[in-house]
Order: sequence, then structure tokens, then C-alpha cells
Amino acid sequence: MKSTSIQIVLILAVAGSVFFTNLGTARLWDRDEPRNSGCAKEMMDRGDLIVPMFNNEMRHQKPALLYWLMISAYTVFGFSEFSARFWSAMLAMGTVLMTYGIARRLFDSTVAMFAAIILSTTMMFAVAGRAATPDSVLIFCSTLAILIYVLGTFRPKADPSEAPQLRNDGHWFPQSWPVAIAMYGVMGLGVLAKGLAGAVLPTAIIGMFLLIKRLPAREVTPEQSRMGQAVIAACRTFNPIHFLKTCWAMRPVTAVVMILAVAAPWYVAVGIQTEGDFLNEFLVGEHFGRATVAMENHRGSVLYYPMTLLLGFFPWSIFAVPVIVGVDRYIAKNDRWSTGLIFALCWVGVQIGIFTVAKTKLPSYVTPCYPALAMLTAVFLRRFSIEKAAIGRFWVVGSYVSFLLAGCAIVGGMVYVGREYLPGEYRLAIFGALPILGGVIGLVLLLRNQVHLAVATTFATCIAFVVSFFGFGTVMVDSHQMSHLIFDKANEVAPEAPMAGYKCLESSWVVYANRPIFEMEPVNSGIQKVDTQREKFWKDTPHIPVQQFFDENTDGLLVTRSEYFEEIKHLIPESHAIIAESKFFLVKDNLILIGPKPARFAAQPLTNGPVR
Repeated sequence: MKSTSIQIVLILAVAGSVFFTNLGTARLWDRDEPRNSGCAKEMMDRGDLIVPMFNNEMRHQKPALLYWLMISAYTVFGFSEFSARFWSAMLAMGTVLMTYGIARRLFDSTVAMFAAIILSTTMMFAVAGRAATPDSVLIFCSTLAILIYVLGTFRPKADPSEAPQLRNDGHWFPQSWPVAIAMYGVMGLGVLAKGLAGAVLPTAIIGMFLLIKRLPAREVTPEQSRMGQAVIAACRTFNPIHFLKTCWAMRPVTAVVMILAVAAPWYVAVGIQTEGDFLNEFLVGEHFGRATVAMENHRGSVLYYPMTLLLGFFPWSIFAVPVIVGVDRYIAKNDRWSTGLIFALCWVGVQIGIFTVAKTKLPSYVTPCYPALAMLTAVFLRRFSIEKAAIGRFWVVGSYVSFLLAGCAIVGGMVYVGREYLPGEYRLAIFGALPILGGVIGLVLLLRNQVHLAVATTFATCIAFVVSFFGFGTVMVDSHQMSHLIFDKANEVAPEAPMAGYKCLESSWVVYANRPIFEMEPVNSGIQKVDTQREKFWKDTPHIPVQQFFDENTDGLLVTRSEYFEEIKHLIPESHAIIAESKFFLVKDNLILIGPKPARFAAQPLTNGPVR
């Protein structure tokens, strides 16, 4: 018990450092963070917890759970970057602890501690835990459902070194009704977090594992090749009768009832209030549309997610090849941890398989399988650290060489970014020094046969790299965001005036301007006037021609880029001028704010530069 407490304290210290160091210092990053945090604020200001609204329009891309959590944080901490990200960080820490619980039941406490720390210090999971997006909420709900399944299926170990044992002999699914109810109820929360994926993914993962483990034993003849055995196993696994029996064993009626009981009330309410528009846009457009069409040009080949995992699971992806080879050999030998390894592989395989088939591809789609990847990596490092790895040391030498080379690539990449996009910000290159250092020290220790120290050094290096990169690197990058100067000026000179954006509109502008921002019709469209009245409050706001905007809003403010200024200069009234200008983040252009002239400039013509 004492060792468990020490492990949990260590895990919380690492995870807390990763997720909370300078969490609220950087401004909201375009585009999803401002949309989500701004939507929650608009819902709170309107006193409406049902219809998601952002920029005075219905936000149909995500359900309401994230917004409710953000509203609770705003109520306690006030509206800020920290409060917008608070629940993402807290739930990420919860996911880390649940990964520890799953790995402890399927493997042992050391593997569990390794897995929790590895998960905390992967790039993509750290992004999810520090961003005001629903990814952390979905990962938490999915992992919690899987934790309930594992704890309900496998009994606690009397001996940490033994293989996981079923609570009920011959039953690979919990036989307790309360366990099934809790598991599917949590999946219902996942549906409120990010839609049907919240139920489909954990159900498919558990179902795949059951399809494999419920198969009757079959004798393998020596003349069969590994490939032949795999083909036969696949055919047996997806035998229609076996498949249907397995589905029924998972209590599908309980699943449907509990998921609907948790999620349906809000979906029904939002459907009624928006006359079905939200449900059509979200369930049909976002789900069916993303599955069948590469929306917003987010496409990729079958190699998309393997490559994504190499980048997103960095720095621990340096062990990708040894982990794959080692896990294959552990399972082939029917190792005592083979059941846990098969479960983790089902977790990863189902996640990658489903989203590889889908047409729209994004790196965040497979982040819910990172706990399983962390466990697979932890098993390998645990075995390797006690010199029981099933592979040659050559593979691990290659891992440390790749760590060193990755550090060199980071240094080069950051120097390029500092030259092209963040002028003078060469300090970012220092973050590449940590992987270089970790790779060199790891290699030296490995060659000296000090495997234990090599593994310990890797953990220390990865923790230092991720904490410093996200805790301090993001602050360095954020110091180059200057658009807030535009909106500080707008809030100073005309806090209530209508505002519009011409041919550019970032989500963060709406949040920091503290008001909706109209989108303008391009000058060359030929449209002279539009009806700005909306039939329903949640409908999209019509795009307004520049002339009409200023005719209807004599105190109106307009934001655009310098390159577009000449297009609209002749349409701006004499009473207005450029009153603020700033650099456009990561774009080689300036943002300008056009508003009413100060009194002393009333007689001056409009100039091409900012009024000072």
C-alpha cells in the first residue's frame, strides 16, 4: 500500500507539471480553443445550457458536455484562459490515473507507473490535456468505461507477478449488472462529449477483445505458417454466429438503454429548440459527412495514422520498433501478460482501423488509444530494464540514436521557425538539446550495460522535455501573438460598437473583442445589400457588404489585413480611419483596425497607415 501511494504521488507530480505549468499564460490558440471557450461563455451569458452558440450562430460541431464543464470553471475562476482549459487538464490527470489502474490490474504496479508517466509525457496527449477542446473529455470517458470493464472482468491479484484472472471463470464480460450499467452510462457521457464515437469506440474495443478471447481453443499444426494461422484466426473471429453471440454477451439492451438515458435528454432538447437543425448538422453532417468525405481537406493514406502516432507519441515513439517486435514475441510465447497485451492491441487496432476507413483524418482522432500505447511501451521498458527483453539490444541502440537525431531535427526546425515565422525567437531551439542529451547519455549507459540507468535517464529526459516544451515553449511562442492589441484598442475606443471582419476572421477575435463579429461580403461579389434579419436566432448571420455595414453602423469597427485594404479603401466613410495596427500571427502581413477617427483627425483624409 505504501509503494502504491508513492507511485501515485509521483504520477500526480509528473502529470500536474505537464498539464498545469503556465496553463493559463498563453492566449487561446486559433481556431478550436476560442470557438469552444467562446461558445461556453455565450451560453452562460445567454442563460441557455441547451443550444451551443458562438459568434451569435449555432455551433453544431460539438455536443454540450465540454461547454457545461467550462461554464462551471468560469463560475468559480471567472472567464480566462486558465478556466477554459482547467477541465481538460483535470480530466487528463484523471485519464493518467485510470491508465495506472488498468495497467496495474492487467500487468503489475511497475508497468502501471511506467505507463502513467509515459502517457503524461507524450506530445499529442499533452496537447489534449492543455487545450480547451473536447478531446480530453472524450479520452477520459472512453478510458473510464474501459477501466470499469477491466475491473469488473478481472479480479485483484493476490500475487503481482501472476497473470490476470477472471472474476467469473469462462466469462470475459462483467456478469454484474451494476458494472455494465456504470460502463454504458459513462459511454453515454462520451456521447455528450463528442458524439457517437464516445460509445462506438470503447464498445468496439471491448467487443474485439471478446471476439478473440471467447473463441474456443484450437490446436495448431506445426506445418501451418504464422500467416496461415493469422488468416484462420481472423475467419474464426468474425464467424457470423460467434460474432452475434459475442454481441449478445455484451448486454446490448443495457447498452442502448443506459446510453440513451444519459445522452438523449440533451439531444432531444436541442433538437426541439433548433427544430431539428442541430441534429441534422451534427449527426448527419459531422458524423456521416466526415466518414464519407474528406471535410476541410483533412485527408490521408493508410499510412496517415502510423505516421501520426510516431509524431504524436513522441518522445516515446523512439521505441516503436522494439515495442512492436517485443510485444509480438511475448504474445507468441503466451507470456503471463499476453492477455493484457492483446487487450491493448485491440484498443490500438480498433481505433486506428475505424479512423483509417473514415475519409476525414485528423491526428486527434486516435489520441484515445494513447493509454494502450503507453501500456505496450511500459511492458517493453519494464522487461528491458530487468534484462528480460525478447529482442536484441541492437534495436534499442537504434531507438536512442533516433532520439538524438530527433533532437537535432527539433533544433533545425526551431531555428527555421524563428527565422521565418517568429522573428528572432531562436530560444526555441534549446528544447532540441534535451533529446540530444537523452540520446547520448542513453547510448553511453546502454553500451556500458547499465540498462536500468539508461531507462531511468530516458524517463527523466522525456519528463523534462515535455514539461519545458509545453510549460515554457508555448509562452515564448505566445509572446509573438499581437492581435490582442487590435482588440484592446477596440474595447478602449468603442466597447459596444458593432464589428466586422473583411476576408479574414479568426475565432480568437470574437473572444477577445467581447462581441460578435460580422463576416463581410467580398467587394467583387457584386452584392450591394442583404437582409440582415434572421428567421431563427440560431441561423447563420448573413454576410454584409462593406458599404451596407457602415451605412447601418456609423460607429462600426472593421478588422482586415493590410493586403486587403486597397480593395475597400474607397468604401470607408470619411469619418473613419485606421486606428490600430499589429502583426498577424504566423502570417507575413499586418492586421488593421478601422474605426471612427479621433476628433483631431476629423478633417484629415484616410491614410494608408495607423493613426498614432
